[in-house]
Amino acid sequence: MRKSELLAIKVRKYKKGYWLSFVEEYWPGQRPKVMCRIEVYEKPEKSPYATEEIHFCTDREDDYRSFREKWDWKTITKRQLENVRRKAGAFEREWLNNNT
Repeated sequence: MRKSELLAIKVRKYKKGYWLSFVEEYWPGQRPKVMCRIEVYEKPEKSPYATEEIHFCTDREDDYRSFREKWDWKTITKRQLENVRRKAGAFEREWLNNNT
């Protein structure tokens, strides 16, 4: 394969998608235990800024850590992004139900 063909394959592979970055937010004596935002970037990069932020909180640190390990710094599809939104929403709803 020529270099131009390899480049074309690479461009097609990353043509669409989303890249995730988890950012934890802390302050002294906070409740809940974990407050987080997920920054969502479009691939290919249209802007150096996140196109969406998903905010949520939880007291389930172990579940949050495994969720973050699975998705942090990953390039994902639109369907996978929907799954991430649902899971973050589930964390948030559970915390609100238990603490309001």
